[in-house]
Order: sequence, then structure tokens, then C-alpha cells
Amino acid sequence: MTAQGTRTPPQHSGPPTPHRSPHSETIPTDFNDFSRAVRVALDPTVMSSSAITLRQEAERYLVSLKKHPQIWNFCHSVLQNPVADQEIFWCCGVLIELIENGVYGNLPEPEKLAFESTLINWAAETCPKLELPKQLFVQSKFAQLAVSAFQHSGYPNRWPGFFDQFFALLPKGENLIDLWLRVLQNIDSSIVSRDVTRDAAQRQRDTFIKDNMRLTCIPQVANTWYNIIANLHTTRPDIVRYCMQVMCPYFEWIDINLVSSKEWTDLFYFFAEKEDMRVAAVSCIVELSRKRIADTNAKLQLIRNLRVTDVMPQIVSQVLSQYQPQASDDFFNDDGSEFLATVAELCQVVTMEVIEVLGSRLAANQGGIEEPISLLGTTLPMVLELLLCQHISISHRMCEYSIRKYVELLKKYPQVSRSYVPTLLTAVAKRLEYVPGYNFDAPGDLEDSFQDLRKQLLIVFKNLCFLEKDLSERLIHEKIKSAIAHAHNPSEVWPAAEAALRLLYTYGDELGTAKGQLFKQQDSNISLLMTELVQSNLAQTVMHPAVCTAYLDVIERYYQYFCNFHAARPTLLQHVLGTSGASHPNSKVRSKACVIFAALAKSMRHLFVDMTELITTSIQKLLAQTTDSSVKCALYETLGILIAPRNVENQNSADNNHQLSRYLQVVIQPLHDHLQLAINSPQDGLAMQVAEVIMYLANLSKGFSGLSSPSMGRLPEETCQMWRNVANTVVTASSIYGGLQAVREKSLLFAHRMIDLLGAGVTVFVVPLLRNISSNADI
Repeated sequence: MTAQGTRTPPQHSGPPTPHRSPHSETIPTDFNDFSRAVRVALDPTVMSSSAITLRQEAERYLVSLKKHPQIWNFCHSVLQNPVADQEIFWCCGVLIELIENGVYGNLPEPEKLAFESTLINWAAETCPKLELPKQLFVQSKFAQLAVSAFQHSGYPNRWPGFFDQFFALLPKGENLIDLWLRVLQNIDSSIVSRDVTRDAAQRQRDTFIKDNMRLTCIPQVANTWYNIIANLHTTRPDIVRYCMQVMCPYFEWIDINLVSSKEWTDLFYFFAEKEDMRVAAVSCIVELSRKRIADTNAKLQLIRNLRVTDVMPQIVSQVLSQYQPQASDDFFNDDGSEFLATVAELCQVVTMEVIEVLGSRLAANQGGIEEPISLLGTTLPMVLELLLCQHISISHRMCEYSIRKYVELLKKYPQVSRSYVPTLLTAVAKRLEYVPGYNFDAPGDLEDSFQDLRKQLLIVFKNLCFLEKDLSERLIHEKIKSAIAHAHNPSEVWPAAEAALRLLYTYGDELGTAKGQLFKQQDSNISLLMTELVQSNLAQTVMHPAVCTAYLDVIERYYQYFCNFHAARPTLLQHVLGTSGASHPNSKVRSKACVIFAALAKSMRHLFVDMTELITTSIQKLLAQTTDSSVKCALYETLGILIAPRNVENQNSADNNHQLSRYLQVVIQPLHDHLQLAINSPQDGLAMQVAEVIMYLANLSKGFSGLSSPSMGRLPEETCQMWRNVANTVVTASSIYGGLQAVREKSLLFAHRMIDLLGAGVTVFVVPLLRNISSNADI
């Protein structure tokens, strides 16, 4: 290698003179053959089939070479001679394998010393001449080799001067500084890291090395870090960034006082203002803050030393103003700023550490909670600022960790001040809002992430409702009133309206079974709130699908309101069956409305008796308009619930039974006619329609479930006759169209329904129906 770092091809035809043991023998290979094989094997540009064949031959040659008994001496000799990058890289890799396999440990002591000397000489003589970053791959591999030898050397009983030798090399230039940092990085990844799988002996060896490093060289190592950072930040910011990256994993196990003094924190905060340094600098403060310290006094002293609560509020405000997306369309461009993410991590870590200190002192009844509470007074506002930031991942981090921990602390220790709960409630309500950029039609990963965030926010809100019920209720009322007041501008108010409704829905978890009792009091807060909401027609004014969906959820959860406030029933029907529900342009809203109304019909059927005709007519119109089979199934089930008679033997009015049978006739006749038409004019194309009609009949019959039991009396004869007629028609249809699996499946479902509805009298229909199903099934 020349002084400029370029490589010259070897001029000799044989291998370099290896370092030999007294009984060594020469490897039978021409060095030029070896060199060519390495270059071909490591060439990433090989594409043609002939070149691939040549590379495979070269790889086979190198594999056989690695098995030679003198391969250690051969690779050692390569490090002692000026050869090309690829040869050094390959030999370093082979030497690492040999060291891991115990060859180095079994060498005689003179050969070990000679190899260690070669490593230090290569670092001192060759490393300064490398052209970085072009030859960085060589330097990185050599650092890995040096650490592997150090790890297996028996340190500190052997090679005790390893660190002193590297300390002495640092004045030789920036390449040696880079090498030193790579050595330290490999020590962490190979010896210290918990991610490495080790057996008991290896674990004992590596722990012994780490413990001795802590006792001997770590203070000097920390000095090298400080000198690198303080002296090179203007000329080699890349090395300074790398140095701070290398330092961070060491903070977990070294004496933290070595790197947390005012001199150190001054450096970190100085770099936190430099665009090319700030991520690395703040990352160091993050890892320092994360240091596990059992003594709460020592932990608080560390937090004081780091001055996070003094310096970070201004940095948080600045970074949010710089990186907050301005246009709503940017919301789901969640690339964000690496610096913003690092600042957020620092706020999260410090907040959680302070909460842990406070919790420990409260649990031990130690006293001294004033300082951690005061620190929370600084960190929590930063956390809430970051919660409201438009980057989903950062908001999620604040919610899932810092805020959740804070709320858990409040629940566990009532004596902790709840002064931040009002601000937290407001922040949760605001962050819950959708933005115009959300893609409801084709949600992707970012939309999924936002939904995960909303789940976390609602969990927090539910816990806050438990802590501050009245405060939470007032917030909901304010949000609902604001949405109603601005409903005239639906394109802008819908996110706030949806969030308010979702909060109201979640609040129902806190009320639990008390809802029914509260709704019996017309002047209870929740009764007044629901009255205001129902009378506002909010969902019919702000018809965004998300708003209508949330409104339907509220109706289902608070259905007891309508049980007690009968005057609101027409409005309920209007919402559920009208344009904000089952007649909404959005298919998901329509489907949800129908499913919810079916559930309401079961719970509130007695309240809809005098409205049966109106409801039946409305549902028939919906059936004529929709093509969604799942919606139709829900509507038919609802009809069955509403028009099926109850306690027929005890009813005083036969006219009522007749009226219900008339409704049934109106509903069932079109379905029956459709089947009859398909029977009279069989066509293969009608089979799927026949299956759907049978399915609708099965769903309609659900409303009559159990009505033939002794406790319910018996069904009116005209009602039973209608179902017998339908059953006969289904039997005939199944004999014609039973070749289609869907027809067989729906016919079997219908048979189950008829057994439940007609009891023993169904045998005459079920037997031939089952015969048709089995004869057409693929057996």
C-alpha cells in the first residue's frame, strides 16, 4: 500500500514468508492463485453464468485452503505483508473463525505473543494509511479480529496491556481513533451484549472481562471519549457522532459519574443545538437517563445532573414548531424527524424514571415525594405537547408509556396530586380526532397505527373517568355541545363530533349497570346530556360515516335512555332507519345500523308495539333499496322480532294477533312468491337467488324462536299455516336447486329454524328436506 492508500499487486509468485512454529510446514499454494481466488469469490459484480461458475470454483478452492493445518500461519503472515484489501479481509475472517474454534487458545505462548504483536503493529503501521471510508470494510473486519483475540486471550491475566497499547496509538491520527471506536463497539457486541447466546463458561469469561474493565481501564476509556468529542467536533463530526453512538451501550454498566458531570452535559447540550450532532447527543442523554439505579436519591441526583427538566422544555417547543406538519395531508407522512423522535424518547424515559422514583417512595412510605412531583410538573407538559404532535409513532409512545404509567400511579396512590388530569383529558380528546387525510376506504399501515393509538387513548380516558368521573362527564358535555354548535359546518366539525361521541360511548364503561338507574332520573347529568344529543339531530346534520357509526354505537350502549324517555322513540327510529343509519350512503353504516336495530328490537320490543306498522313499512322500503345480503338478513331478523306474537294465550285481543299475522303475511309473501316463481320456471341462474331467499326466511323466523314452547303458549294457527306453506315451498325448491352447495346449506339452516318454530309438526317437512339435501350433496 502506498502512502496515498492505493494498493499495488503483489510481485512475488509464492506466498509471503509466514510466521512459523518450529514444526510448521508450507501451505502448498501459489499466492497469486490465492489472491485471484479471493478477489473472484468476494466480487459482488459477478453476474454472467461463466463468472458465477468461476466464483464457485474460487469458493471451493478457499474452502479447501481453510482446512489446511497451517492456515493459521498463512493468514498470520498475510497481516505482516502489504497485500490487497480482499486478502486481508478474507484472512481476518478466517482467523476469527479459528479463534472462536479454540486454535488461538491452544497456541504456544510465544506464538500468542507474536500474533498479538502483529495485531498492534498492523494497527500502528497499516491503519493510518487506509483510505476511509473506501477501505472501511477492512478496518471494521480487523477491529472484529482484534476483539476476538482479546476476548479469548485470557485477559487480564494475559494481554493486560491491550487497552494501554490502543491508548498509545490514538495520537497517530483519525484512522486510529476510528479503529479504537470500532474495537469498543465490538467489545460491547461480542463481550457485553445480552443478545449474544453464551454457554456457562463463555458467560463467566465475558463477565470476568467486563468486571475487570470496570475496575481498571474504563475511566481512561471515558477520557478518550471526552477528548474525541471535545477536540474533533469541528473537523470530524462524523467521528464524534460515531463516538457518541459507541458510548451509549456502555452507560448501562459503567460508573455513571464518569459521563454525567457538568462538563459532559455541557457538551451534550451544546451539540443538541447542532443539526449534524443533535440526534447523537440527545441519544446519550436518553441512555444516561435510562440508567438503572436502585437508590432513589442517587437516581434523582442523576436526573438533576442531566438537567433535562431545565433544558428540554425549550428544545421540545422548538423541535415541534420545526417538524410539525402544517398541511393535513402530511399527517400520514409519518417519516417525521429523527431528532423529534429522539427528543420524544428522552421525555418519555425521564418521565417514567421520575414516576418510578415517586412510586417507590410512596410504596415504602418514605416521604420525600415533593421533588419527583415537582419534576413531573416539568416533564408531563412536554409529554402532553408530544402527545398532540402529528406523528403517530411519537403520540403512541407518549400514550402507551409515559401517560399510562402516570395514570396507573394516580389510581394506585390517591394522595398524588391530580392537577394535570384536566389538561390530560383535553389532550386525549383532541388527539382522538381523525384528520381529513385518513383513508377510511382503503386503510393501510398508518391508518392501522392510528387506530392502535386511539385504542390506547380510550383506555387512558376510561381510567381517567374512574379517577375523575364528574370532570370527565363535564368534558364530554362540553365537546358534545361544541360539536352541536358547529354542526352547520360538517366538513370541519366531523372529527371533533366523532371524538366527542366516542368519548361518550367509552364513558358508558365507567357507568356500567348504573346507567339504567341514572336514566330513571330525568335531571341526571347523563339524562340531560343524552336529551341534548338526541334532540340535536347531530348525526343527521354531520353525516360523515365515522360520526354516524359512533352515534349508532352510542345509541346501542345507552338504549336504556330510550326505554325511559318514550318521547325520544321516534327520533331513535329516525336515526337508526333514516339517512344517518340504515339509509346512509355508506354500506358499512347501513349494515351497522341494521345489526344494532335488530339488537334494539330484542331489548325494546314492548316499546315498539304501537309503532310496528310504521317500522315494518320503513324496513320494507329499505329492503327494496338495498342489495347487501348481510343488511337484508339483519332487517328480516328485526322484522321477525317485531311482528312475532308474544304470550299469545294470555293476550286479551285476538285482533292484535290477527294484525301481527297480517304483518307477517305482508313480509313473507314476496319471499314465498320469489321461490314459487323459481320453482315454476327453473333456471340454473336462479339457484343463488333461491339460496338467498331461503336464508332471509331463516333470519325472519328467528323472531319466532321458542314461541311454540309451553311457557309461551302457542302460535296463532294462521301464523303456523303461513310457515307450513313456506316450508313446503322450500322443500320443493331444494329438490330442484339442491345441486348448489349454498342452497343445501341455507336449507339446512331453515330446517333448524323450523324445528324450533313448529316443534313436532315439522317432521313432515324436515324429512323430505333432509332427503333432498343428502341426495344432492357430494358424498
